[in-house]
Amino acid sequence: MTRATLCAGYRSRLETLYRCESKSLRAWLVRRVGHDAAEDLAHDVFLRAARCAQLCDLHNPRGFLRRIARNLIIDGVRRQHQMRSAVPLFESIDTATEPEQEAGLHERETFAAYESSLALLPARTALIFSMSRVEQKTYRQIGEELMITPATVEYHMMRALRCLRSRLAEARGDLVAARQI
Repeated sequence: MTRATLCAGYRSRLETLYRCESKSLRAWLVRRVGHDAAEDLAHDVFLRAARCAQLCDLHNPRGFLRRIARNLIIDGVRRQHQMRSAVPLFESIDTATEPEQEAGLHERETFAAYESSLALLPARTALIFSMSRVEQKTYRQIGEELMITPATVEYHMMRALRCLRSRLAEARGDLVAARQI
């Protein structure tokens, strides 16, 4: 038997194997790894099968292809596990710290805008807001202490909150939120 007839028989066997088994192999892979990965894995299975010298002597071609597929899935899981467990040698040097610094900067800017907004409130409104939010007093307690009704306390609180929300939105550059207020 010449090399040309061996190659022709081998290629014919591979084509037959592909026509007969590719659809069921893809369905089998879809159930195990999902549709997106199944196509790539099926392609890799047939590439590995094409490199096998015993392709013409297979007794159970479906089992052969599924064994290759199983091995490829296991190899993929191992690779993913190794990639997740790989940690840079100098982790503290390699990681970026800008988001942390930026968050601190935003926090300081927001607090400064909050303090300046409180300073712009009318004295009575600022006092009522402070009693409610800082001293944790109820509207009734504030009303009794200042000799005003709880409805008046609520009015001053809504006024303070509206003013603070507007000024903080402007400080953040959130013009849409500032317009809605």
